[in-house]
Amino acid sequence: MSAPKGAFWTKASSFQPKAQFRFFVTIDGLALEDDRSIGASGLVTNRGDSFADSPKDTNIVWYAKTIDKPGYQFVDVYPENYYPYGGENVLKAPAVRTPILKMPLKMTLVDPTYPNLTRKLLRWLRRTGYNDDTARQAMLARQGGDRPEAEFFQTIGKVRIYQLGPSEKNQVLLDKQGVPKLDADGSPILASNTLEVWTLHQAYPARVDFGTLDYSSSDLVEVQIDWVYTNFTCEMKSIRTEDNNEIDFTYFQDFTPSELEKPFASTGKDGTSLSPCQRRLKKYKDITSKGKEDFLALKRNQDCIGKLGGETPDPEPGDDSNQVEETEAAKEENLEGDEE
Repeated sequence: MSAPKGAFWTKASSFQPKAQFRFFVTIDGLALEDDRSIGASGLVTNRGDSFADSPKDTNIVWYAKTIDKPGYQFVDVYPENYYPYGGENVLKAPAVRTPILKMPLKMTLVDPTYPNLTRKLLRWLRRTGYNDDTARQAMLARQGGDRPEAEFFQTIGKVRIYQLGPSEKNQVLLDKQGVPKLDADGSPILASNTLEVWTLHQAYPARVDFGTLDYSSSDLVEVQIDWVYTNFTCEMKSIRTEDNNEIDFTYFQDFTPSELEKPFASTGKDGTSLSPCQRRLKKYKDITSKGKEDFLALKRNQDCIGKLGGETPDPEPGDDSNQVEETEAAKEENLEGDEE
């Protein structure tokens, strides 16, 4: 019979606890590199896609230093959701149908000189057409229209986190010729078990920080990324013991990614971009007959995302409200004109 579960606390066991340092991350979009060549005459030739990029690098992010694993919580498990009944506390049923996923997932990476992580992350943004007319034309052609968010997600691709276990005994990594791979000391490199594979669906960096420079420090430059996502799946690998087998299984595999709300400004009938406030006005006009009043109330409460060009700040208490109403009415007319 195998050792009892948890035996590693008191005796030698074939099963060890998971260690934080046993992991690696793969991100498809980090495999992209610039793929142009310069001829003898100085002529630049594009050997890549329409953005002059090719997936020439590995998607294994070997320069990842730390990353959060996913998690979840229920908002109704806090003390204020307990209530007394018959001399005991009763807990409201947890909202298991709508768990709140842990995010953002924070990631820290060391920035190598090559592969140049900063350049890779700037490439993601460039491929949306941001402040680059050549890239914008390439995006329009690839996506069949003004869909920078679609190009963004396609460029990033899959984001996966691998939790590894200890190396298996006598399992040695081999090269293409079948020769054992050796480390710097000449010892065979043992393969590690993959225990978990976390896949983040529709993941993108909500925040990228390229680090800090400091003459008084010899620390490495680190890049910070905050990942957000719509959901995750987790593939658990098999664990085999003498009296029990836990076979491979993927949790939440029936998740179907939904169409995301565009994170970039949409366009009006004439093809011009609508500001966030213009889109909010259109939404309220579509769903309610008094949508204009609802929209103006949101603006006065500073609940409308974005600001219109030349917009007057919300008045302080005691200001002339009539003058404010006239200003808002004039802006409302301008918004309607922009949408028609």
